[in-house]
Amino acid sequence: MHRLVLFACLTLAGCASAAPPPNAKKFDANGEVTLAPGERVLLEKNIPLHLINVVEDSRCPQDTTCVWAGEVKILLDGIKGVFRPSYLLEGGSISVDKYQVTLVRVEPQPVSTAKIARAEYRATFKVSPAPH
Repeated sequence: MHRLVLFACLTLAGCASAAPPPNAKKFDANGEVTLAPGERVLLEKNIPLHLINVVEDSRCPQDTTCVWAGEVKILLDGIKGVFRPSYLLEGGSISVDKYQVTLVRVEPQPVSTAKIARAEYRATFKVSPAPH
């Protein structure tokens, strides 16, 4: 009887670990996904892409004129061993296992009269097979 209970518990635990994290997002038809800081998407069963934070936003506010357009930089993470935490600029790409992940855009655009809170940021990524 104890072996049956142990087997049932191990089976359920195995099923639970195979399920995607509760906050994992899905890709749209174009292979794009939009994440808020703290959210993740699974590229495959064991290959997550996790937006840790927007670490720099020096983009020119949309209601002003600037000499330099500025840039926005994010920090990504995945499973240890798949890739290390990495910084990525808007328009830049990173290889994650057999995928190429490109940071398409970061929203909202800054305005001169307000600071963007961490929770308001959304980063859109395009995921495609890595070039051979």
